[in-house]
Amino acid sequence: MAGKSSWVIDTHAQAALTLLDRYDSFLLDCDGVLWQGGEVVPGAAEALQLLTSLGKRIVYVTNNSTRSRKEYTSKFAKLHIQPDYRDIYPASYAAALYIAEQGARKAFVIGGEGLQAEIKAFGIDVVPGNSVPALTSEDDFCKLTVDPAIDAVVCAFDFGLSYTKIAFASLVLEKNPTSVFVGTSRDQYDQLLDRRIPGMTAGVAGIEATSGRAATIVGKPSTWLAATIMRDKGLDPRRTCMVGDRLDSDILFGNRSGIDTIAVLTGCTSLEQLLALKPDSEDRPTHVLTSFGLLAPPATSSL
Repeated sequence: MAGKSSWVIDTHAQAALTLLDRYDSFLLDCDGVLWQGGEVVPGAAEALQLLTSLGKRIVYVTNNSTRSRKEYTSKFAKLHIQPDYRDIYPASYAAALYIAEQGARKAFVIGGEGLQAEIKAFGIDVVPGNSVPALTSEDDFCKLTVDPAIDAVVCAFDFGLSYTKIAFASLVLEKNPTSVFVGTSRDQYDQLLDRRIPGMTAGVAGIEATSGRAATIVGKPSTWLAATIMRDKGLDPRRTCMVGDRLDSDILFGNRSGIDTIAVLTGCTSLEQLLALKPDSEDRPTHVLTSFGLLAPPATSSL
């Protein structure tokens, strides 16, 4: 059963023997697996090239919502590959697809231009978070009006997250109670080199607390997202694995969806955390790989 056994793989020979024959398809997280901040993980580019040469299916699944799928392809230039944008599933696309499936026509959106572009691509009107006048008093809040046509609220990563945006999102859900409420993730933070950057937990939790509504999370570990990818790509779950650096999103995503999982140690999760997991933990990976770059042939890997 997926996620019920774990061992550390720390050589290329082990990685090739254990993983390459077992799996035909790889779902790859990006931050913490392929790159960390602006730096490519050593050997990651060569590992991708090897998987491609072997005819493996590769799908990129990231909770990053700042870019659209087409914009995301530029991130792969450092890896010397040019994936089809349709093989990239950022949380921005997941949010847009989900609210479109729910029949949304107009959405209040906390998030960047990449997210807004994905939503607009489905023919959904966008009310950007930045369009709400900044609140400076309770009187300002009481003067706000909500368009009754808004039928979705989307909360994603936003460097400009503010009290005003959270307050207005909550007001939309109060005044338009049938609106769809979507969060892209509950990631608490991301690891960028030697420091942590806050995730979107604060934004989603703030809206939930005020509105009394629970967000539908459409990024990892959403089983809806996993089912969508497996269906879209025609993948066999028995021959597919999820590779990621976060236990509470990447590994849980695979385990809950019935596919094997590989945790890497180049991002948010340490070996100590993995060794502390109980045998029946829901977020226990099937395999532990010290780095995705270990899949690279020894002659080209810097590990």
